[in-house]
Amino acid sequence: MLTVEVILKYYFATVTVLGGLVVLLGTKYTLRTWRGLPKTKWLAPSLAMALLALILASTAELPALILGNWVLLALIAGVAEESVKLLPIKLYRELENWGKWKLVIGTAFLLGLIEGVLYTSAIVLFGENIYLALVRIVLIGFHTIWAVVSAGFLLGHTGPRRFSGLAFAILAHAFYDMPTLAGFGGYSANVVAAVAVVSTVFMLLTPAMVKRAAELVRTEAEERGGKG
Repeated sequence: MLTVEVILKYYFATVTVLGGLVVLLGTKYTLRTWRGLPKTKWLAPSLAMALLALILASTAELPALILGNWVLLALIAGVAEESVKLLPIKLYRELENWGKWKLVIGTAFLLGLIEGVLYTSAIVLFGENIYLALVRIVLIGFHTIWAVVSAGFLLGHTGPRRFSGLAFAILAHAFYDMPTLAGFGGYSANVVAAVAVVSTVFMLLTPAMVKRAAELVRTEAEERGGKG
């Protein structure tokens, strides 16, 4: 019978290999659309938004950390982090949708990068398993392409469908974190394996969601005459 530790090793290997390939493919779809849109200054505002987003998300996750409820932390992290990445849509209302999309992507990338540097430094400093560092590195890419999905659907659709991308990103993020946190929380091997399988399914679905979200943004920009 597989133990929690063995299941997590398999999961980390899946994230490193499959997750890495998914991130590369999602990045390809994202850049293809990004380069076809007009240039805009995104780095400075995205950095400011990323720092604000990090503060807001950390504040939202603090109660679960204090309670030591690891599964609740995964759920809150999914909701909080995927929502705060969308701050540019609210705070930069004057921009065209393609400009907001770029700022959201920049915010997500920088948020993931800052978070990744902090976590990876702690992993190395405390001599934790190197697989955890690899998972955090892959998560930088997932942070970015999940935001591509949520912002793309939000800006490219109308009605209830516009929130489908955000729902996908929240669930994908929560289940990405959940196997590790469930293991830390003392859950059984069966539970850890089950959530790892669900996470893997979300990984497999992600490239198609990124491609669709990027197409929505590109189509909307072309209709408004914003093609680069």
